[in-house]
Amino acid sequence: MKPYYEEHGANGKTITIYHGDCREILPSLDYVFFCLTDPPFGTGELTGGYGRAQNHGGHGRTIIGDKDLSVLKEAAPLIYSGIGTPGWLITFCAPRRMLETGRLFEDAGFQFYGEIVWDKGAPGLGFTIRYAHESLLVFRKGNAEREENAIISVQRESIDRIATQLRHPHEKPVSILKSILLLGNGTVLDPFMGSGPVLRAAKDLGRKAIGIEIEERYCEMAVKLLKQETLELE
Repeated sequence: MKPYYEEHGANGKTITIYHGDCREILPSLDYVFFCLTDPPFGTGELTGGYGRAQNHGGHGRTIIGDKDLSVLKEAAPLIYSGIGTPGWLITFCAPRRMLETGRLFEDAGFQFYGEIVWDKGAPGLGFTIRYAHESLLVFRKGNAEREENAIISVQRESIDRIATQLRHPHEKPVSILKSILLLGNGTVLDPFMGSGPVLRAAKDLGRKAIGIEIEERYCEMAVKLLKQETLELE
């Protein structure tokens, strides 16, 4: 498949973006050994916290495939097949869908390894529990050997909500992603790329990266993010 965008860095490391459905593109890619992604949370119809419909005063942008976890259920085995051994998968998930998300990846063959928490520094909307964090589930494919770099389980970084909403409603801070990428080496895969912060983090670290995004508007944003010479502080 022809890339939507391809960038060759000075160190020879390539950043590649594919526009399309990851379920169709993943089988055509070469093996990688590290996947960091932020898939649809399956919370599109939830209320009371982490319901996407309530974003931006109830009139926010929706995420394709966010109604439930069916897209992720189909994608999980393809992600597993595309990761070599030993390899890492780290995925964001909603606290209210954590157990279901974990089971999908375990059913695909991954071994659960642990959890990372992104502390946003401020609570979101909702009631009963107002979430001020997002969870990342960490999975391993193959032997869980000791890695050269250890990462801290709680990553704290606030975000500029207004600036983020102008790009992608659930964009993650590049600084957090750079910390997480230090867990492993080699090419980084993000099958749910969004506006491209994982690819930008990989570029900043001198890593090769592959991103897949189903919405072209976010592919355009990712290209702009990659072309920035320096990133403003999050």
